[in-house]
Amino acid sequence: MIIKQFNPLWSDVKIMRSNSKYAINAGDLRGLTREQIELFVFSDMVKNDSRYRDHSEEIVKNILDIKKKVCSEFEPADIQKELRWGFEK
Repeated sequence: MIIKQFNPLWSDVKIMRSNSKYAINAGDLRGLTREQIELFVFSDMVKNDSRYRDHSEEIVKNILDIKKKVCSEFEPADIQKELRWGFEK
C-alpha cells in the first residue's frame, strides 16, 4: 500500500509486535476506500477501550475530524481546542 500510494524509492515495514485484539484481516478491508478503512480501524480501537466504548461513535467522529484538520495544516492551538472540546463533550 505504501508503494502504491507514495511511490517511494524504498520502503521497509516491520511489525515488531502484534496485539491480536487489534489484528485486522486483509479480507475485511478489501475494496474499501481509505476513509472506510480509517473508520473501521478507529472504531475497533475505540470499542476495545472500556473508557470510551459507550461513546465510540462520537470519539471516532472526533478523531476523523482532527485527522482532517491536521492534514489541512490547521494551527496546533485550534486542533488542541477541538480535541479538548470533543473529549469534554
